[in-house]
Amino acid sequence: METNVEPMPISLDDRVREFEAGLIRWALDATHGNKSKAATLLRVKRSTLGDRIKRCGLSARAKENACEPRDRDAANLLAS
Repeated sequence: METNVEPMPISLDDRVREFEAGLIRWALDATHGNKSKAATLLRVKRSTLGDRIKRCGLSARAKENACEPRDRDAANLLAS
């Protein structure tokens, strides 16, 4: 017997915000909470990163965001 279950609708805006928050957490973790270096990794201005941190309700402290960076080349990007 087959049941027709419709997939739950998702909001594109919500998914984009989740993705953005994940990238910000990754950058803050990779830079140990240094917003200037995180902004460099994300190729945005420091002030833009600060605005987005507030909008996402994140903390600048890496430990509070608990996201393990997956890109081991982050240190190389910061060095350049």
